Amino acid sequence: MGDEVIIFTSNTDNKLFMCDPDDGAYVSEVSLNYTGNPYPFGNCWKVGAGVTAWVNDFITSSMAVWDGSAWSSISNPAGTNGRGMDFEDPYIWETNSSSSILRFEPGGSPTSFAAGVPGQMSGLAVFPLGANLGVVTTCYNAPGHNLYFYEFDGASLTPLGNAPCPVAVGNSLGLTYSESRGTFFWGYNSGGYYIAELDVDLGVGLTPSTWGSIKSSF
Repeated sequence: MGDEVIIFTSNTDNKLFMCDPDDGAYVSEVSLNYTGNPYPFGNCWKVGAGVTAWVNDFITSSMAVWDGSAWSSISNPAGTNGRGMDFEDPYIWETNSSSSILRFEPGGSPTSFAAGVPGQMSGLAVFPLGANLGVVTTCYNAPGHNLYFYEFDGASLTPLGNAPCPVAVGNSLGLTYSESRGTFFWGYNSGGYYIAELDVDLGVGLTPSTWGSIKSSF
C-alpha cells in the first residue's frame, strides 16, 4: 500500500493497478510490459525520498525494480517460489511457497524463517507490534483458510497462532497494512476478486473474535 492507494498486480494485464482504499475506485496503473516478468504476483514499495517498487514473478527467478521512471531487475532469493511481499526499511519480507518466510536487503542474501503453515503461502504484511514487528501471511489454497501471525524481535520469528479468514474464500491473495488507518487490506477470490479492509484485535487472542470488523469490501 502506498501513501493513499492500494497497489496490486494483475498478471492478466501485466500491470500494477492502484485504487482508492475507501471505495476501490481506480486511481492509476503502471505497465510491467518491459520487466521480463510476465506473471507478476507480489509487490512492495519504499516511499518517502524517492520511490522504489519491487515486483516478483511466479515463473521467473528475477525481481523487477522500478525507480519511478524506469525498470531494472535483480535476482529473487525465493526464485520462482516468491509470492507475497512487504517492505521494512531496508529489508524486503517475502513468502517462499510453503516452506519459509524470507527477509533480505534487495540484492543481498536472505535470512530464512520456518513458516509452519499447511499449504502454499500467498500474501504477507508487516506491522508494528509493541516494541517488535508483527508479520502475517495467508495461504493461497490450503485446507481451510487462515491468517498466520508472527512476532519478529530482530533475530527470531515466533509464531503467535492463526485465525480463520473472516469470510469464505476460494483463494487468499495479497495482504498489506495501513499504518495511517491501523487496518489490513486483504485480497481474496470468492466467485470474483475482492479487497476487504480488516480491523484486527490481537489482544483478544487468535480466534474468530480477533476480527474487530470488516470495514469495507469492494
